[in-house]
Amino acid sequence: MMRKIFYIILILLLVTSCAYTPSQNDKGGNSFRDVPPEWGKINWDKTPNDVIRDPIKDEHLIWIGLVRNVSVTNKGDKIEIEWLCEHLTFTELGPVAISTRPIKTHKGQGFFVFSIIAKEMSMAQAMKFKKEHTSSPHYVLVGGTLDSLVEREGKKIPFLYVLRSGWGPDLAKIIE
Repeated sequence: MMRKIFYIILILLLVTSCAYTPSQNDKGGNSFRDVPPEWGKINWDKTPNDVIRDPIKDEHLIWIGLVRNVSVTNKGDKIEIEWLCEHLTFTELGPVAISTRPIKTHKGQGFFVFSIIAKEMSMAQAMKFKKEHTSSPHYVLVGGTLDSLVEREGKKIPFLYVLRSGWGPDLAKIIE
C-alpha cells in the first residue's frame, strides 16, 4: 500500500513539476538508462569534490547518490523540494553504468544538491514525500550540469541543474 502511495505521489510530482528545466524524470529509477548523444563525452569518474576544485559550468555530469536530507520550502504558489545526496561511484564506467537496475555503486566522495519545483503539490503532500525519502534509504540518479556551488552545513557543494533524474529505494545497491 505504501509503495502504491509513493508511486502515486511520484507520478503526481513528475506531472506537475519541473527541475529548473524540462526534466525527463523517472518513475522509480527505470527510464533514465541512456545518455543523450547531445551531452557528448561524460567523465564518469568525476566526483563532487573534483567539481569543487575545478568547477566547469555547463559540463554534463551523471551522478548517483544516497539521499541524506530532503528539505521542503513553500515558495508561494509552488513548493521547492531539495535533495542533499551523498555521492556514490559507479562500479562500471560509461553508459553501461546506468543501463541496468539496481545500479551497482561504491562509496563516493562528497555531496551534491538538486531540487525540483512542484506547482500543484500541497505542503502536506510534500512533507509526506520528504518523510518517505528520508525514513529509509533512497537513491537518486541525476544527469545535468553544474548550476553553482552552494553552501550547506558549512561546506561547498555542487548544485546541479537537472535535465534527467530518477529515484527510489531500489535504484542502487552499494557494493562494499
